[in-house]
Amino acid sequence: MSDGATTGRGGWLVVGSTSAGSSGRELIETVAGRLAGDGPTEVAVTSSPEDLDDALGHLGDRTLVAVGGDGSAHVVVNALERVGLLSSATVGFVPLGTANDFATHLGMSAEPREAADQLRHGHRRAVDLMAVSDGGHAAELVVNAVHAGLGVLGAERATPLKPFLGRLAYPVGVAATGAVYRGLRSRVRIDGQAVDVDGPLLALAVANAPRLGGVELVPGADITDGALDVIVVPARPWVARLRAVRHAAGRDTDAVTVTRARTVELDGDVGELNADGEAIDVGGSCRIEIRPGALRVLCPTP
Repeated sequence: MSDGATTGRGGWLVVGSTSAGSSGRELIETVAGRLAGDGPTEVAVTSSPEDLDDALGHLGDRTLVAVGGDGSAHVVVNALERVGLLSSATVGFVPLGTANDFATHLGMSAEPREAADQLRHGHRRAVDLMAVSDGGHAAELVVNAVHAGLGVLGAERATPLKPFLGRLAYPVGVAATGAVYRGLRSRVRIDGQAVDVDGPLLALAVANAPRLGGVELVPGADITDGALDVIVVPARPWVARLRAVRHAAGRDTDAVTVTRARTVELDGDVGELNADGEAIDVGGSCRIEIRPGALRVLCPTP
């Protein structure tokens, strides 16, 4: 859903993380310099959640610009929720990560100056978020995707490969893990209905957008349709396992069945989930639900 054209009429607040390094800082300053032609622009490079919360507390009527990858988008959205600004803030995302799945789906350029210009002339759009709750903590908001099982271990294996393989790190990590991983002992319910996986669960992926780890895993997913796109893969038989691994590596787009839903529940041996590239501990159970139109973003004008 689009609710009209907008620019930083109240100014811009550009946020980034110290983890971006010196080259990342230069790109953050480049983005800020480009935006400054449209209004007062401030840069906040933060090193902790507390720093980010403090910076957002002074957002006012400015447009927020988050420079980073999917993990940075995840952190910023959850910070907006903590400080009570999620429903009122407008956010632009400038890619500075490895896969940049979320920003890519929004149509953002990977070139910082071009991305800044897209924001200056962009339009505001309401997009969906996902919320992950485990019963004991506040819900964790997710912009792009949640993995359980193979996707979690594959992402862990991919981390040290990113400096060498870039976007290929995730599919390589998944492929290397998939042949030996035995799966989770977990029950799955989609919209309240139990899913029969007949044994361990190899992988669960819940998508808000098409790309996961740089791979077009769920081509039909849409961040404005008010629905989750769910992939459930049993650990056996081995032919199905091989096809699922090929799918996760982007080699077989028809290997798995995608189910559209509003809620997904996991119960059993869950442990960690991978949410937008960030590891979150949910213990033995969790619930994933869609929050339609919960975030206002700036997108390129067609």
